Amino acid sequence: MSRFVLFVACVWGCVLAFFAPGLITTGHAQSYPNHPIQLVIPTTPGSGVDIVGRLVAEELGKTLKTQILPINKPGASFTTGTDAVVRSKKDGYTLLYTPSTAIIYARIPNPALVPYDPVKDLEPLGVHAWNPMILVVKEDSPWKTFSEFLDHAKKNPGKVSMSIFGALAIERFNMEIVKSLTEAQFNLVPFKGPAEALGAILGGHVESSFIGVGLALPHVKEKKNKGPPDHPKVV
Repeated sequence: MSRFVLFVACVWGCVLAFFAPGLITTGHAQSYPNHPIQLVIPTTPGSGVDIVGRLVAEELGKTLKTQILPINKPGASFTTGTDAVVRSKKDGYTLLYTPSTAIIYARIPNPALVPYDPVKDLEPLGVHAWNPMILVVKEDSPWKTFSEFLDHAKKNPGKVSMSIFGALAIERFNMEIVKSLTEAQFNLVPFKGPAEALGAILGGHVESSFIGVGLALPHVKEKKNKGPPDHPKVV
């Protein structure tokens, strides 16, 4: 039986999901599935992909009438968990839920660094969700518009701190595009996952970040409490 995988692809601010054709084994008398299925989510708990992936696991479990077990395997810009799925037994009981970083962006700089071929080793399952990227900054920052933010970054190269996660994640590509188009320079501060990158802004440790709108928007909309500013804003 061919490998079944489940992706969430993030292409220019959009999250897409893919579904494989059919979920019934043909070589055995037993029907599929006859035991729990693992859903590998190659990012940290609490991220946008993790939250949506767990919702998918819940609904997929109802459809297939079996338990879907979400398993977080973060690392190396989503490629660690993706590679684990590629190397898993090809029996339809290991699915993957990942942004397109692991499928597209991670291979662009140096394909040899990614130990799998997403076209040959993974089977897409279908379109699922969109998750646009937005640039957020600290609530007490002086910038009210994107133009003001860029103007400050250009006049102060390397001074504006920006949290990132995964050297090859789509958020990093967004930042590199901004740099190439505007010649602005940023001080990049790496974190393990998107939740940690956003937490750095909430804690006042960095000034800006590209974050999925689903993760950032609840904090942006939340009213500012008394005391030090601890919510991001969109410029």
